[in-house]
Amino acid sequence: MTDNKILDVCLDCGYRSASRFYVAFKTICGCTPREYRARYRC
Repeated sequence: MTDNKILDVCLDCGYRSASRFYVAFKTICGCTPREYRARYRC
């Protein structure tokens, strides 16, 4: 896991739009990036 901002991760993954990243992430993981980070942060 990274402490980078979610927008930075989105851009690093090649998405030009945060909204498209959020949709793809939620489809794959079943939650938003923010929910995922809160759930799995140690």
